[in-house]
Amino acid sequence: MTLPAEWPEQREELRRIATHILARARHAASGRFSLEPSIGGFGTPTFTTADGTLRRLRVTTAGGAYLVDEQINTAGATARYFPLFDTSIAALADAIGVDLDTDFSVGHDTPGVGDRNRPIRVDPLAMSTIGEWYALGSIAIDQSVAALTAGAVSVARVWPEHFDLGTDVEVAPGRRCNLGASPGDRPHPDPYLYVGPWGDERPGDDGYWNAPFGAVCSRADIVNTYAPLNTAAAFFHDGIRRLRA
Repeated sequence: MTLPAEWPEQREELRRIATHILARARHAASGRFSLEPSIGGFGTPTFTTADGTLRRLRVTTAGGAYLVDEQINTAGATARYFPLFDTSIAALADAIGVDLDTDFSVGHDTPGVGDRNRPIRVDPLAMSTIGEWYALGSIAIDQSVAALTAGAVSVARVWPEHFDLGTDVEVAPGRRCNLGASPGDRPHPDPYLYVGPWGDERPGDDGYWNAPFGAVCSRADIVNTYAPLNTAAAFFHDGIRRLRA
């Protein structure tokens, strides 16, 4: 299962849409900008607009790549579909009422708006790849933390800054770590899973802790196995087990 061509460019195009269309829209209404996995892609949680409308925005594959604007109010329930190919950030913003001129930050590494009139080029295969990666990561995280007998677990969310699906868990009293699924970044261009202890502890043999912030497991090492979900969950389980020892 190879990655789509030009994966880093495709990933960054989707991150730009996630930040400056979806996250901006949610933040303008609620003051929050985190996203969540959705079928075939990712989107906002349902939020309430100023006029009381329930709204959700998501991007998905449907024989192509689309932005979907779902709204529920006293007039009924509607869904509008906007193709992501050969449109632009400016056109999408106008279509759903997002103000690109307002200062907006999702963290230190917030991607720029860029050329807002440049045609978007999103490969449907890239869209489905990221949707499948978030889905696998989400289920693997659930399997790993469901067995914890104590300790707080945060809700897993997609963070536009680094475009990763992440959560943090209390693996032992006073000891927490991050678990997540990243679609890739500059140090690791391909998607990977990660375990990131909040402290300096790296228990057990050094072979597991292979990154400056903790441990990573590449997508290739997951999807090319007989049971990818089991492999992914085992990677998280291993990190939790070490940190709880």
